Amino acid sequence: MLIEEMLDAALQHHSSGKLERAEQLCREVLAYDAKNGDAQHLLGIIAYQSGHYDTAIQLISRAIKSSSCTALYYNSLGLAFHARHYYDEAVRAFRRALAMDPNFAEAYCNAGHSLRCCGQRHSALTSYRRAIELQPHLVDAYSGMGQALYEMDRLEDALGALRQALALDPEYAAAHYGLGLLRQQQDRLDDAITHLQRAIDLKPDHAEAHRDLGKIFQQQGKPREAIDCYRRALAIGARQPTVLRDETGVPEQLSQTSAGIVGTHESLANQERVHVVATHESDVLRDQDTALGNHHTILRDHR
Repeated sequence: MLIEEMLDAALQHHSSGKLERAEQLCREVLAYDAKNGDAQHLLGIIAYQSGHYDTAIQLISRAIKSSSCTALYYNSLGLAFHARHYYDEAVRAFRRALAMDPNFAEAYCNAGHSLRCCGQRHSALTSYRRAIELQPHLVDAYSGMGQALYEMDRLEDALGALRQALALDPEYAAAHYGLGLLRQQQDRLDDAITHLQRAIDLKPDHAEAHRDLGKIFQQQGKPREAIDCYRRALAIGARQPTVLRDETGVPEQLSQTSAGIVGTHESLANQERVHVVATHESDVLRDQDTALGNHHTILRDHR
């Protein structure tokens, strides 16, 4: 089988979720051509999707040094940097992608996510708007814009952007999560519960949604429901260390009494025992297929 045929087969296996077979084919390509950029890049994507972000950074960085480097390589590198919380490096990588391809809508959107995490919300909004100009149905850009506007306390504008995201995709977990936070801020707790629960239904390992739902139940005087949510958030954090951090001192057993629940949660909240790494978990971490920007199609287009 020729190298190009092997790479095409690897892409097909990757597209169908057969990551092990795709990885095997990429390694076979590298056995013939140790500096093949496409094979290194796809291996980096597989590492990223598997949560091995440092490995992804190494592999994609090698791919970038190859003669086949495209804007997509830098976009993928930005995703891996973002996943490791290296937001400045992520922004630089996305900007390199855009220097190579000024019409790369997903790179603008991903840059918006990283800019938000750097606290540069105005720049993030500009990036989201450019992404939407280039690709009007890019759901993640509307969702990210809604989150940025929410963080800027522009609640009505945020509401419009998040609703637009859900109009495009009613099952977009990140937009439901954002609306949950917004409705909680507006003291519309029933709506907040509906959207946070929907986010959890769509993405059961959404630790922040579990945590914030617990806050609302605690606010409503429902201690048992609150403690269940906090436990789920902590359980997810134990499996996914990048989601929750600084769990030192969290008791192994949480009290079932209201007082115990309140005390435990105050400790978690005030000492950041349960902490959002990226408020918009739908950014690049929460929904990798979207963050990759319909990667299977783009991979073919950029080859």
